[in-house]
Amino acid sequence: MSPFKKLSMVTAIVLVTLSFPVAASWSVHEDASQVNFVSVKKNTIGESHTLNGISGTISNEGQVYISIDLNSVETLIPVRNERLKALFFETEKFPQAIATAQLDLVEIKALRHGQLIKQEVVVTVDLHGVKADIPMHVQITMLANNQLWVTMTEPVVINITDFDLLGGLEALTTIAKLSSISAAVPVTCQLLFNVQ
Repeated sequence: MSPFKKLSMVTAIVLVTLSFPVAASWSVHEDASQVNFVSVKKNTIGESHTLNGISGTISNEGQVYISIDLNSVETLIPVRNERLKALFFETEKFPQAIATAQLDLVEIKALRHGQLIKQEVVVTVDLHGVKADIPMHVQITMLANNQLWVTMTEPVVINITDFDLLGGLEALTTIAKLSSISAAVPVTCQLLFNVQ
């Protein structure tokens, strides 16, 4: 083999090694990750809220497990935070929401730093004691130090009746003395994963 071919092979091996750990798995960077949802009251007033208590992993087989602490809900109004926890999410009985999915790890392993891919995944959401499958479109970007930045490319509209949350919504509507709060809730998320 010529010296040039040997050098080319060595260079290729080094690039592959630098671009992706062989048996990588990732864990959520909680401070840089969040789930956002929008509530609409009186048919016209939209307000954005955040869930920050997120933990979870992506395994080296591409299996995603995300846990969301519903007590971390932040609406910027303390009394509303407490009402959401007590009346809507009922966090004493259902403190967490769990999301699981399967990513195409072959595509992710091919990423170099700064590159991105888009995938369509089916996310199984376990919320308020009810499980439902929700299709989502996500964008995955490989950052420095093999971090993964995973974001939804479009909001998912969740109907709270699918998760047995209508009673909580009615209780919120009554206690806040509102004419209505929409049962359709747009949700987005941004998740940063550190390689383990």
